[in-house]
Amino acid sequence: KRVMELRPEVVAQRRAKIISVFRRLLEDGMANGEFTPVNSLEAATVLEDATALFLNPLMMPIAADKRTETRARNVVRYILAGFSR
Repeated sequence: KRVMELRPEVVAQRRAKIISVFRRLLEDGMANGEFTPVNSLEAATVLEDATALFLNPLMMPIAADKRTETRARNVVRYILAGFSR
């Protein structure tokens, strides 16, 4: 069985940690005037969803190909463009 089925609390804790890191980065960026003010929890959740393909160990094999780094950079670039002032 998968970790998600056997240990859903571990998966939830990992997701919460990732969202927490994104939230802190967003709040720092907003405080410094780099990012447009947004709901940091909602935006951090969106970031976690958008990057799950590259951050989730279960999804990584699916995403792993020659273009993975380019795809990940594009996700980050477009997301940051949306938050930037």
